[in-house]
This record gives sequence, structure tokens and C-alpha cells, in this order.
Amino acid sequence: MARKANPNRRIVLLDGITEALYTRPIGEISFRTLAESLGVSTYTLVYHFGTREELLQAILQSITDQQSVALELVDADLRTIDDLTAHLEHAFQVMASPENRQLQRIEIEAAMLGVMSSELLPDARRTFDSWLRVLQTGLSAIGLDEDTAEKSARTLIDGMYGIKYDLVLTADVERATEAFRTLLDGYRQALGAIVARES
Repeated sequence: MARKANPNRRIVLLDGITEALYTRPIGEISFRTLAESLGVSTYTLVYHFGTREELLQAILQSITDQQSVALELVDADLRTIDDLTAHLEHAFQVMASPENRQLQRIEIEAAMLGVMSSELLPDARRTFDSWLRVLQTGLSAIGLDEDTAEKSARTLIDGMYGIKYDLVLTADVERATEAFRTLLDGYRQALGAIVARES
């Protein structure tokens, strides 16, 4: 009977793999190149991750888990527009950290691979869908109906993802932060008008 993979060893390997991706494109990874970076055999990686596609799925899950700190800041007990926007400000600061910018680059690259692979697409969308879910929940909590909350959440997240892309391309945290605050100020005003209209 085959021995089961040690889940703790898998986590340690995955952390090393994610770190290795900080300096190379995700499209270039192979079991051989990763094994060399980590100082392990290719057999070790195949044993713990199976196929290259399964490895990519594990990497995408790891990225989602590591970015969940920002998500948790949004996924809170929100009662007012000020609560929501304050949490989003904190979430952006987490998102703009050097480590998270690297994770976002990997996420963007993986999303491009996902577009070309129907198997990977749900994994590539996981962080985006998580943001959509928690923000939609927050908007519903402050009084928006389900349809309006979904549309409003998607509008803000699309804007945030544009700024995330800017951060990945330029690493200019100051300008990206300024752009985010401009986006959030406009969003806060629009949201206030929607809530007032629906009250």
C-alpha cells in the first residue's frame, strides 16, 4: 500500500515554491527547476503534488490563503459605510506590502494560465471571488439589496484589481495608494447616494 504524503512536509515545500516564484515567472516552473531551487528531488515534488497542474492548483490555493489577511479585514462586522471603507483602507495597506505584491504578480500570471486552462480557471479566480463575496456581504449588511450589492461590489473590486496591477507593474506604492484613496472617496460618495435613495 502506498505511503500517504506528509501534509506538513507539503506545506513546507509549498512555502518554498511560492518563495521561489518571487524571482521567476510561474509559466517557467517545472518539477526539475523547482527541485533544484529547493534542494530536493523531483520525485519528492511529484510525490507530494502529483502533476504540474495539481502543483499549480496548490500554489493558487496557497496564494489565496496568504492573501486572506487582507480579506479578513473586510470580512468583519460592518454596519456603516465608514466601517466598510475603513476596513478597505486597512486591507489595501496589507495588499500593498512587498510580499503581497509578489503574490499578486503570481496570481495575475496564474489567472492568465487559467484563461488557457478550464481546469485552472476556478483556482485562478479564487481570490477575486473571495473579495467579491466578502464585499457583497458587507454591502448587504449596510442596507443594499442583493443585486445592487453584487454590482457595486464588482465595480469596486474591478477598480482595486486595476490598482493591484499597477502595483505589480510599477511597485510605486505612493501613487497606487493615492489612486486607491481617490477610488475609495468616489465610491464612498456613490454608496452614500445609493443608501440614501434606498432608505
